[in-house]
Amino acid sequence: MKRCIHDGIPTGSALHHRLQLPPDCKWCGEQETVLHLLFLCPFTRHIWFQCPLNFRSTWGTHTSFAQHWKATISQLKEIGSSSQDISLYCFTLWHIWKTRNNLIFREEEPTIEDTIRYIITDANEFEQSQIKHHSVPRRNQTFQSPQSTANIIPSGFMKLNYDAAVDIQKKRGFVGIIAKDDHSIQREKISAQFRFIWDPGILKMLALREAMNWAISQHWKKVIFEGDALQVSNIINSRQCSNAALQGICEDIWYLQNSFITTSIQYIPRTQNSEAHNWVQAVKHGIL
Repeated sequence: MKRCIHDGIPTGSALHHRLQLPPDCKWCGEQETVLHLLFLCPFTRHIWFQCPLNFRSTWGTHTSFAQHWKATISQLKEIGSSSQDISLYCFTLWHIWKTRNNLIFREEEPTIEDTIRYIITDANEFEQSQIKHHSVPRRNQTFQSPQSTANIIPSGFMKLNYDAAVDIQKKRGFVGIIAKDDHSIQREKISAQFRFIWDPGILKMLALREAMNWAISQHWKKVIFEGDALQVSNIINSRQCSNAALQGICEDIWYLQNSFITTSIQYIPRTQNSEAHNWVQAVKHGIL
C-alpha cells in the first residue's frame, strides 16, 4: 500500500515515462495509471461491485490513490465496519494487482469469480491468523541446521532445492524445483516460466515462492528450502527487504511460511545445488 500511496508501482503509465514501454491497460487498452488499474478499469469495477463490499469503484472525485485510500478507510470506519471489511478492502487491491501481473507475465486469465474467491479466502485466513496469534503461540517455527549436515534430511521432512535461469534475448526467466524425502529419494520436480522477467535476483526469489506454493499444494508441513542465492536466504530469514522490486514477493513468502509447521530457508553453495541447477538449465534449453 505504501508504494501505491507514493505512486511507486510499475504501472503501464509509470513504465512508459521511465522506459518508453506501452502505457496501455492489459484489460481495456486505456492508459494504465494507479487509479485506473485499481479502481477505474471495467474489469476492476466488476470486481469491486461483486465482492462482499459491493463498492462502486468510481465513487468520489479523488485524483490520487492516497486520497482514495484515506477517504475509503474513513468511510468504512464511519459506517462501523469491522476490521475484516478493511482487510477485505486491502486484499481486493492486492489481488487486482496480482491478477494483472499474472496476465502479463504468465498469460493467466482468471475470471472475476476466481479473483473474488481468492480475495475472500485470503481475507478469511488473515482474520483467523490474527485470532490464533492472540490465543496460541505461533505455529510455524524456523530452524537453522549446521552446514555440515546440509545433506541430511530430518525424519518427517521434505527438502526442496530451487534455482533459476534467464534467457535475456527472449526476455524470459525459468525456475526449477526438485523435492526429496527424508530418505534423500527424489519424489518430484517442477518448473515454471516467466515472461518479461530476466533479473536473476527476482527470479531466485520467485523460485522460492513457487517452491513454497508447491509444497503447500502437496500438504508438506515440514520443509527445508535450499538455494544457492545468499541474498534470498538472508532477506527472508531477517524479514527485512530494502529492495522495492523484491518487496511484494518477500511479503508473499513470509505469509506462506505460516502454512507450515516448520520451515527452514537455507543457503548452500552452487556445487551442492547442482541437481536443481541442471534441471532449470534443461528447462531453459527445452530438454525436458
